[in-house]
Amino acid sequence: MSINILGGLAKGFSLVTPHDSITRPTSVLLKRRLFDYFQSFNGYDFIDICAGSGSIGLEAISRGAESACFIELNPKAYKVLQLNLKEFNKKYGEFNLKTSKLDFEKWLKQFFQDYKAYSDEKKSSFILFFDPPYEKVQLYEKFFKILKENSFSGIAVVEACRQKTMKLEEFNQKFGEPDRNYQQGTSFLYLYDYN
Repeated sequence: MSINILGGLAKGFSLVTPHDSITRPTSVLLKRRLFDYFQSFNGYDFIDICAGSGSIGLEAISRGAESACFIELNPKAYKVLQLNLKEFNKKYGEFNLKTSKLDFEKWLKQFFQDYKAYSDEKKSSFILFFDPPYEKVQLYEKFFKILKENSFSGIAVVEACRQKTMKLEEFNQKFGEPDRNYQQGTSFLYLYDYN
């Protein structure tokens, strides 16, 4: 199975994906609606957490993001991710792409140590895209807790499922009303703008 970049410099670029049982790619419709909302990612630094193939972070780079960091713990998915980034840079030039095989909690804790020293403008340039296994509700809880504890002031986009994670109303009560939301089938993307 392959996924294509939808827009920007690398439109049509084909990515290899990990085996279906390892990751669950974001649907084309949800991805398109999210990226059409931003149009350009100039001035943003994109962090793709639970990155899988890296398709979301590379879509942001294709549309002008200053940098992208990809966090993926699964060794098989991480290998596919590295292959995709290597092929992307080979075809389109050297971009500021970083990877980490750390658990996302550990990575975020390290990230926020540096984040505290950034200017307000730099702090607000970060977009965190979080797409863990839908059924692991505790991961969503940890993610939002870390953002709150560190006074995050960028944008967070979270993907979840009404059946496997929780109903929309419950999600809203637990984590707050989003600034924007996109839905397809049982999946949804919530965008929180903390600026």
